[in-house]
Amino acid sequence: MHAARRRDGLIARLTVLIRHHGSGLALVPAGRLCFVIAEEVVYADDPPRSHPLLLPPVQPRAQSHPHRPAGAVTYCSGGRGRVAVGCDDGTVGLLDRGFRLSYGFQAHASSVLFLQQLKQRNVLVTVGDDDQSSLQSSAICLKVFDLDKVQEEGSSTTTPFCVQILRVFTDHFPQAKITSFMVLEEAPPILLIAIGLDNGFIYCIKGDIARECITRFKLQVEAASNGSTSLPITGLGF
Repeated sequence: MHAARRRDGLIARLTVLIRHHGSGLALVPAGRLCFVIAEEVVYADDPPRSHPLLLPPVQPRAQSHPHRPAGAVTYCSGGRGRVAVGCDDGTVGLLDRGFRLSYGFQAHASSVLFLQQLKQRNVLVTVGDDDQSSLQSSAICLKVFDLDKVQEEGSSTTTPFCVQILRVFTDHFPQAKITSFMVLEEAPPILLIAIGLDNGFIYCIKGDIARECITRFKLQVEAASNGSTSLPITGLGF
């Protein structure tokens, strides 16, 4: 009887914490630890001391941290409640409305030159430096990422699905320095991508980029009247 009153008095003073702990409940009072397992109350006056009925302490679950871009920012674009930031190490970071990093991923091998977050669809278009597959091909690639389809690459990184990769420069579209970039969203899934160059040309890619049903054409801005060479295309707009 005395033991029962002592037990009831101790349980009445347990008021600090109740939480799930494996197959039982852990009740933690000030300076005293109590475990309830299958309706049996077990007291431990000295928690570090081993006891066959004591459950091990709860280990915090490992949390996945987004891949944080470490390079210098080269370009950014906003849309659909987020800001996409491209860096000179080839990574892209996606920030939420509070400018907190949602996640980052490796978009290009070397550097992200330009990018644009589309507004009608949750798609990101990037232009950047990648490894050359051959001496004849350019390393500058255009990539289209579907941000609604994220591929898990382990516990710590995520990468959106890359829908398409296109070489910006070909035999008929010689390489030059890219100075401006813009994407026009026509009736989905049609895009018109304009790439301004430092030689006065604008390379255009139009069509369904994901299915590579595209046409390419180029525009040339007239040279200055004094006969000097064409000026670089520093801005584009539709």
